[in-house]
Amino acid sequence: MPLEAYPIREALRRASRNRQNLPQPREGEAVAKTQDLLCNPSFKISKGAQIFTVGSCFARHVEAALGEFGFTLPALTIPAEALGLVGKDTGALNKYTPPSITNEIRWAFEDSPVAPIERALIPFGDGWWDGQLHVRAHELPDYEAALKRRLAVNAAYRALATCNVAIITFGLVETWRDLETGLYLNETPPRGLMRSDRFELVLLSFQDCLDEARYTLNKLFEVNADANVIVTVSPVSLGATFSSDPLIVRNSYSKSVLRAMVEHLRQEFPRIDYYPSYERIMYADRRTAFEPDEVHVTASIVNHTMVSMLEAYLDTDITDFTEGAGRLWWKAVFEGDGEKALALYRAHPRRVQKRLRKFPALKAEFDMLVGGDSYEMEPAE
Repeated sequence: MPLEAYPIREALRRASRNRQNLPQPREGEAVAKTQDLLCNPSFKISKGAQIFTVGSCFARHVEAALGEFGFTLPALTIPAEALGLVGKDTGALNKYTPPSITNEIRWAFEDSPVAPIERALIPFGDGWWDGQLHVRAHELPDYEAALKRRLAVNAAYRALATCNVAIITFGLVETWRDLETGLYLNETPPRGLMRSDRFELVLLSFQDCLDEARYTLNKLFEVNADANVIVTVSPVSLGATFSSDPLIVRNSYSKSVLRAMVEHLRQEFPRIDYYPSYERIMYADRRTAFEPDEVHVTASIVNHTMVSMLEAYLDTDITDFTEGAGRLWWKAVFEGDGEKALALYRAHPRRVQKRLRKFPALKAEFDMLVGGDSYEMEPAE
C-alpha cells in the first residue's frame, strides 16, 4: 500500500507550491556549508516549554542548544550524583536504537517490560555494567550505585507524561541482545563480557524498527495526549561494525531503514513532525559538517541546525530569547554574515565572549570575518 497517492491536479498544485522540488545546482566550486531545507511546522513551541529529548549523541547536542535558550529539559535535571557524571554531561543517556528507547519507556510506565529493570545491570569485574546506558567500562560502580543510577535515569522518562514537546532522534540499527534477559542493549558489551555466549549481534529490520517506534509513539500519546512530537534521524555515523560489510555500507543501511521508518510514522501519526536535520547535514560540505573522524558532526553545524529549527518552531521571534544570543551570533558566523555577527556581539558582548573564549577556532573565524580590530574583548573574570 503506497504511503501517498494524489490525483494529478493535487500533485501539480503541490509541486507548484514547493520551492525546493528540483535539484539545487552547484554554483562554481563552492559546496554548501549546510542545506537550508524548508520546514512546515504543524505546531509552535512557547517560551518556557518543557521539552523531552531522547536519542543518540545528536540528541545531547539538541539539549545543549535548547538549554541555552532557557527551555526546561528533564534529562538535564537528573541528579548528577545518581548519574555519576560531572555537571551537565549527560552523554551516558545516549540511546542509539529504537529498542533501547522502548526499554526505558516500558520500565518508566510499568508496561510489560521484557525483563525487570534490575536485570539491565550485568556484573563485570569489580562493578556492574548497565547495558542500557553509554558508560565507560573502566568506571563501573558497585551494585547499589549502579541501581541508583539506573532508577534515576529511568525516572526521567516519566516526564514524557507532562512535557509539552518531545524530540526523538533515531540513531542506529546494528545492536546487541542479551540472550539471558531478552533485552536489547544500548551499545556493545565490554570486551571482557564478549568472551561468553550471553550476547548476540542483531541487525534490526525495517519492521523491527517500525514496531518499536510505533510502541514509543503510541505510549507517549497514551500518557500525554497533548504532547507535540518532532522526530529526527541522527547524521552521526556508526562508529564501528561487527559485520562483514564495510562500515559505510552498514551505516547506509542503518540510516536508510530509520529514514524510511520515520516517513511511515509521519504518515501514520498526524501529531508528529519530521525535522530534516539528517538531510541538512548529510548533503552539506563534509569539511564543515563532520569532524575529522568522519563520524561526529561539528558543533557549528549542529548549532546552525538547531537555531534554524527554533526559528521555524518558536511562537515568538527568536531574538526575544536573549539567553540564546551567543548561539544566534554563532549561526551568523557560520553563514558568513559579518554584519549580523558584529551587531549581535555589540548587543550581547558577555554572552558572545563566553563562546569566543571557549572556542578559539571560532574566534579566529570571527576575526577573519569582521577584522580583529572591529571589537574589543573584555578581560576574563
